[in-house]
Order: sequence, then C-alpha cells, then structure tokens
Amino acid sequence: MASGVEERVRGEVRGEEDDRPQLSAAAAEALREFLLAEEVARLVSLSGPASSAAVACVACPTLYTYLKTSSPDVTAQLLEYDVRFGQYGGDFTFYDYNQPEELPAAMKHAYRIVVADPPYLSKECLEKVAKTVSFLAHPEGSFLLLLTGEVQRDRAFELLNVRPCGFKPQHSNKLGNEFRLFTNYDPEDRLGGWEQNDGATV
Repeated sequence: MASGVEERVRGEVRGEEDDRPQLSAAAAEALREFLLAEEVARLVSLSGPASSAAVACVACPTLYTYLKTSSPDVTAQLLEYDVRFGQYGGDFTFYDYNQPEELPAAMKHAYRIVVADPPYLSKECLEKVAKTVSFLAHPEGSFLLLLTGEVQRDRAFELLNVRPCGFKPQHSNKLGNEFRLFTNYDPEDRLGGWEQNDGATV
C-alpha cells in the first residue's frame, strides 16, 4: 500500500518557478488520506483486537476507502449523506448533520476511534457534528481526529477538547481557510505532534 501511494505522490509532484517541488491537489489528498488511514490503523492496534476497536468515519468516505484497503480487518463504519456510498452495504449509514443523533441505537457509544470531517466550516455544522461525535464515542474514552479549518480552532477545543497537530493536510476543494487536523490525544512524533503554544487554555 505504501509503495502505491508513494508512486502516486511522486507522479503528481510538479516544479514551480523557483524549482521547489510541490504536490498537486490530487497527490496532497492521497497523502493526507494515507497518513490518516495509517494513524487510525495504529490507534486500532493500541485499543485491542480490531473487532473491539471499531472506527466511525463521519463524512470522510475517502478515508474509509483507504482504511478498508490498507487494513481490511479493521471494523469501520462510514456515516455519509451521499447515498451512492450505500454500495458499502452494512458499513454505510446515512448521515445528515442536521439530525446529529438520528442514528441506529446500536451505534451509540460504540466507537473507540472517531474521525470527523464536517462538510461546512460553520459554527452550526461543527456544533452538530460534535453532538454526533459524543453520540458515537465510547464512554470510557475514544480517540478523536477532526479535520476542519483553522478558523474553527477555538470552537473545536471548546466542543471536543481537540488540539491542532503540526501536520497540515491540503484539501482537494482548495478552501480559502487553512485546513487543519485536530486530535484529543497527543500523536507525539506522528502527524507533526501537537502544535506547541496553540493558544488554547486547559
């Protein structure tokens, strides 16, 4: 898996006027999803048997696909609005962030790892996705990875107690706001670790 992604990334690197290589949007997206799938698989291994460390992928179908390709034994559930992803059968659950807790009862507090990529950079969207995360997360603690804009930094900390990592993923939609990865645990030397002096108060 790693070699395929590396080849894809290398093939997408292009030079700029100053001769510094830069990843294209497609390569940056591939690298982002690969690194996150690798981190999620690592978290599953830390949480015990793959069958007991279920992963919820909230509005991040590409990550779900990478995860199932690279780590097929990982139990993962995709929560997504686009019903075309119903092709994943029982791994797919229709999700509308406007009804953040309208989910099957069996999903309540069932996930040790929750990855969320809110579809919009609005306060309302993040607040509702946070309700979904609380619904899904295991009561004895879960690992949370949140992908959203830098503009949501303070609100993300307030709602989900997550801090920004040094790793700054690029978004395929080329958002005007800087895109960030936030976690509720310190990834240490992975994903750039927690950003120091992030300004959030404990």
